[in-house]
Amino acid sequence: MSPVGPVDEMNIAMGNFSGEFLIFMQDGGKPLQFTAEKYKQITGFAVPRIYLLTRKQDHESEEDHSEDDFLTPTFEKKAASPPTTLSLDESDGLIGTSKERQEYFEDLEKAVKASLEADKEKEKVKEERRANLDVEVRMAKEQAERLERLRQSRELRCPLEPSGNDPRVIVCVRHNILGVVSRPFDPNGTISGIYDWVGSLSPTPEHFRLTTFPCSTLYPEDRIVTVKNTIINMTAAEEPIPLSRDDNDVHFLDGRGFEGARDDTLPDDEADIFQLSPSPDNPQSSSEVEPVYNNPPVQLLQGESNSDSGIIQSLEDKRMKHLYGLLPGRIVLLDRHDVVKELLALYKDDGILCTKLSVSFLDETALGDGVLREVFSTFWDTFLARFCEGNKQFAFTPRPSLTDEDYVAVGRIITHQFVLTGTFPVQVAEAQIIQAMFGQVSEDCLVSSFLQLLPERERQILCKAQEKDGPFPTDATVDILSEYNVTSIPTANSLPEIIKQVSRSEMIHKPFFLLEKIRQGMGNFWIDITKREMEEIYRQTTPNPANVTESLDCVISDKKEEQVASWLVRYLKAADSKMLCRFVRFCTASDMVLPNKRIAVRFENMSEAAMRPKAMTCFCSLVLPKGYNSFAHFSANLDFYLTNTTFWDLMD
Repeated sequence: MSPVGPVDEMNIAMGNFSGEFLIFMQDGGKPLQFTAEKYKQITGFAVPRIYLLTRKQDHESEEDHSEDDFLTPTFEKKAASPPTTLSLDESDGLIGTSKERQEYFEDLEKAVKASLEADKEKEKVKEERRANLDVEVRMAKEQAERLERLRQSRELRCPLEPSGNDPRVIVCVRHNILGVVSRPFDPNGTISGIYDWVGSLSPTPEHFRLTTFPCSTLYPEDRIVTVKNTIINMTAAEEPIPLSRDDNDVHFLDGRGFEGARDDTLPDDEADIFQLSPSPDNPQSSSEVEPVYNNPPVQLLQGESNSDSGIIQSLEDKRMKHLYGLLPGRIVLLDRHDVVKELLALYKDDGILCTKLSVSFLDETALGDGVLREVFSTFWDTFLARFCEGNKQFAFTPRPSLTDEDYVAVGRIITHQFVLTGTFPVQVAEAQIIQAMFGQVSEDCLVSSFLQLLPERERQILCKAQEKDGPFPTDATVDILSEYNVTSIPTANSLPEIIKQVSRSEMIHKPFFLLEKIRQGMGNFWIDITKREMEEIYRQTTPNPANVTESLDCVISDKKEEQVASWLVRYLKAADSKMLCRFVRFCTASDMVLPNKRIAVRFENMSEAAMRPKAMTCFCSLVLPKGYNSFAHFSANLDFYLTNTTFWDLMD
């Protein structure tokens, strides 16, 4: 009994999911007996479904029906289409296939795919947000650590407070965060000490300016005594304050100082220019405009001719022209202790010569030109000591641990270093550089470079032996030359020729192929460079007493500073080549005397416990204490700090 009615009053048949009843026919048209196995075989379904179809019978007498009525399907209305007739011989194996069913499943599949894509997109957005948040947190943490290191560095540089009855000036600063703060200073000190003190009080702001009313900027070179009884204002800035007014943009004075400088003092036309020139008709005209420089330009070296200076300037012009054509810079972070490996890997990319470079060391806050020079200097210190032979100069020698690509990278480093910083590795043997660039080198240059490879004592022996003055040092000469596989016994007459042969073998023949690789890496920049220009680089920039002392620019204001300046010149004239290199490196972060920069020497009072030379390599500036008691005291102090490089600080 069903809700519709008793089963006896129903017509019952089997159908598929579309409501179509099933009739199994043979090829001859005879009905077949239904079995589940046959149905499964025909449909091909793993679990076929069969639906039971029922319909209520009509209440008519059996007599009213003819035999033909029994052949009429009971479910004519339900089965609008002809009944599905399946044959065992059919190959499609589908039952009830319809266009609607196909479209339904296609739409369903599209909806599922769209849902999956939407889920993936949402997950991707979430991952990007998490990644961006992690980056922001990491950058904020690194920024905070960098600012704290900068604050600590400023704190270490902060001058000591005057003790006892020493002269003092109370300096008051209106700090952006802490309000008004004050501290005693030595009145003879410079404003740079106040900058360090204010910067050590708080990590922020990173850069700032100190000004006095109404808005006059105080520069680090100014004296502290000038701000006595004055409240100094602190103003946040986007860039660090220049060391001096000279480091700012050039202004033409109009009689109102730097703050009100304008360019209206420049003549507008040729008539004005002629009016400014002295003439018999206008003898006072030349006094109306003061010259920009009160002193004539200082030559690079003592006794140097203008033509030699012109050679260096011509090379500098070529460098600057190439520098201006480079693409925007790449930022690189290097490990100071693994700089050779990392820099060689970096310069294996030939495209790096077309870009500028901004480099810093890991865990160090310093940036700027001085740091870039320091990176290349550190590279050459380690590379030459590990892979080259020499003493004052070093020669490339074949090393199994270096590949051809490594030597090509070395060539790129030489070129990029010169273009970016104007420095050149003058520690490398001059003869090898000339040979690599021009394919030939003079015998005098070969012999000179070879002798620079030897220790000082051995170099003196060979030089004296060639002078033929006194007895010939046969034993000592044999010991030296035996290191270079010389088997013959040298004499006073044969020694010069033997040295030439050894020089050519050590400087050219043995490293010939690696010199070719280095030249390949140096690129096309050097095509227009002449041999004379390269010789002048070595002659004018190699650290020696004449070159280093000529590069000094001392600002002297009293007798004590004059005495310390004279001790500095005396110290440098007596120093050996290694100490001269350390001095230049300390002041400029370079191993060569910079041809286009002078070392600005300043003096300040320091307590006896804190007396030490200080340098700012980005600006090639040296600060010396004024309180040295004697030349011996001065020499010992400089020897200690120049020899112990661990005390050097790039932020000095």
